[in-house]
Amino acid sequence: MNIKDEAVLYDETPEAFVLSAILNTDDDNEIITAFNYLKEEHFHSTKNRAIFKCMQAIYENDKIPIHRLVILSKADELGLSDVIKRDYLNSLSDDFKSFQNIEQHINKLIEIACRRMLRICVLKAMESVCDLTQPLTETAQWVEQKTNEIKANLSRKSTLPISETMDETISDIKNAYNSVDGIVGITTGFTSLNQRIGGFEKGQLIVLAGRPGMGKTTLAINMAFNLAMWHNKKILIFTYEVSRKNIYRKLISIASDISTFALRTGKYLNEEKLSVIETNAKAISLLPIYVDDSGKDTVSSIKAKAMKLIRELGGLDLVIIDHIQLMRSDRKRETRNRNEELGEVSGELKKLATHLNLPVLVLSQFNRDAVKGKGNKEVPKISELRDSGAIEQDADIVLIIHNPKSDEKTGVCELHIGKNRDGMDGFVKLNITPHFTRFEELVYNNNIEQGGYNG
Repeated sequence: MNIKDEAVLYDETPEAFVLSAILNTDDDNEIITAFNYLKEEHFHSTKNRAIFKCMQAIYENDKIPIHRLVILSKADELGLSDVIKRDYLNSLSDDFKSFQNIEQHINKLIEIACRRMLRICVLKAMESVCDLTQPLTETAQWVEQKTNEIKANLSRKSTLPISETMDETISDIKNAYNSVDGIVGITTGFTSLNQRIGGFEKGQLIVLAGRPGMGKTTLAINMAFNLAMWHNKKILIFTYEVSRKNIYRKLISIASDISTFALRTGKYLNEEKLSVIETNAKAISLLPIYVDDSGKDTVSSIKAKAMKLIRELGGLDLVIIDHIQLMRSDRKRETRNRNEELGEVSGELKKLATHLNLPVLVLSQFNRDAVKGKGNKEVPKISELRDSGAIEQDADIVLIIHNPKSDEKTGVCELHIGKNRDGMDGFVKLNITPHFTRFEELVYNNNIEQGGYNG
């Protein structure tokens, strides 16, 4: 085949089948299968792509049944009436009464589309490589990004029979039974929390929420430190509010028991403390902790960076994102509000955890108006998470850091489990140092069923 011959990379049959199936079913559970896996670019035909765009807009925004007249109306609204013709819509067969074999046609559609994408990528890469004015590193990065996107498209798993996944499920159960501390995935870094939630499991989206100033970032960094220092886990941290150096200072503070204020200003330091700082800094620099403070990310850019590091390191154990309210959605849409955009980000983060097959810990703020005037004694509700209720829905675990005013002098905070799909709720208590540089275990009564504390 000639490299410029694109004709073999187009098959209208699966395109027409999928569009017909969507058009001829009112079952939302069946329709969502197509909209979860397919995008506009998977359709080669201009008219089929336009029809799918209208269908998707109707499904996501209008929340009404997808019928031919509704599609024609949406086409007028989106300026696609010249592309979508009534005769062609009517020609889509009425014989597709169910989504039987829809997976087969979706898979074929995606594969052909990915071949087209890869062809374009190769042609553009060849042009860029031959252009000596183009920086080679930029070309290599672009090729890597595009190939990662193509591989992500191809990695979608089809529906599997229960027989193909039961062995893996039994293996997980046996591993949990044989584990000393009941941890299914990786430790949280705190024994009392592990006993409540069973550690952080692969594919989980964990939300760590709290009012401003409660120590969310510091607790997340404590978890990263504990996992890297004592369990040799590889941690990737995306930070949008504090700098890379700020995180390094917090890590040194945790290890050295010296306040971040002293580390930042140089006050209260002496030669002996400087020696301790330098020794601990050398040890910390060897930890498998990686920090990205390059700015606001979309989920797709986080995925690309994480996958690159996974290839370089042979794997990752945890991704930490600080925080979700500073993220942007991959989709550019002018009409939506911030709640809708953050809802999309939340759903994309859950997909990211599943795709990378590792836990993703994302920090979140509470709505200031919702918690205003309630005082520190009242624990915020997960329904008060700032900007979006979708965070609560998408998360597997929601942890709420809470520091009751009455406990401020004792240096004790509570970590409430606001949501836990597969475990217990309740709360655990942690000791915090006066300057919020370190979180440590309280002496804990191991009888978790009775839930007692010795501290």
